[in-house]
Amino acid sequence: MQAAETGHLVFSTVHTPSAAETMDRIINMFPPHDKPQICMRLSNSLRGIVSQKLVPLKDGSGRIAAVEVMVATPTIAKLIEEGRVGQIYNAIEEGQFWGMQTMNQCLYKYVKQGLISEEDALAFAGNLTEMRQMLRR
Repeated sequence: MQAAETGHLVFSTVHTPSAAETMDRIINMFPPHDKPQICMRLSNSLRGIVSQKLVPLKDGSGRIAAVEVMVATPTIAKLIEEGRVGQIYNAIEEGQFWGMQTMNQCLYKYVKQGLISEEDALAFAGNLTEMRQMLRR
């Protein structure tokens, strides 16, 4: 985190299924009394999170990367700063103008393009209930 705060480009991998869970995992790596300061530091230095899953193609010829993209917009930064990680998903869902998308939005797009099956979309969905509703449209 110190390197990012001094202007260095830092990449990291965290094994989590979504951007919000990545934030939660990072914040929870620190002792409880440090969390407010960590949230503040992250909100100032984080630029984005990409969460990915490799989903089998419908035709069986390989896999395609389904990605959730979170961009550190002012809204996202404020949610992180205030420790309201649980609200990040909704901000991503509504942030298409900024290039953001949820895993479910990506999977749904792939189903509509005929790239993946509905069954695989459900199997890889970040929110199963939401994906079912999306597929019923």
